[in-house]
Amino acid sequence: MGSQQLLTIQRAVQYLAQIADGGPVTVQALAERFGVPASTAYRYVASLRHAGMLWDLPGGRLGLGPRCVQLEMGFRQALDQWSPYRPVMSELAALTGETVTLLVPVEDEAVCIDTVDSDKPLRFSLARGVARPLLRSALSTAMLPYLPAEQLDRLLAREPRPDAARRERLLSDL
Repeated sequence: MGSQQLLTIQRAVQYLAQIADGGPVTVQALAERFGVPASTAYRYVASLRHAGMLWDLPGGRLGLGPRCVQLEMGFRQALDQWSPYRPVMSELAALTGETVTLLVPVEDEAVCIDTVDSDKPLRFSLARGVARPLLRSALSTAMLPYLPAEQLDRLLAREPRPDAARRERLLSDL
């Protein structure tokens, strides 16, 4: 596969992720977000529409399409068949009486892929699919010590407001 094909696939995935994270959006907003001409954004959107990954919503906005539901179903089936962590999560929830959440790192975010809810009336829970920035959430920050050093360096380099003191505190804590 050529580098242009990989770039095309990467851009299409970025469009889908943007809509998944931020909600419905116009083609023009996608073009601005990714710094591409509107004609380029329209070509990507047309391909994603054709594949059922996007569909049109009122007001000229785009939302995730029905194929995304099929992807989620496939993910759930694979997870349910594989799920070595699920019994551990259930046991931990029963033992502590608290909600147990499984987050996985995806790029610069932690994505919730499963939860076992507490029976308590007051509880904290993330829904499946919710993403939190790895550097901005207590839940996701807990996984930082287990990330490869290169990934952690990339995360810190992309900080919107570089702060040497915060970086040093974070590295010291890890």
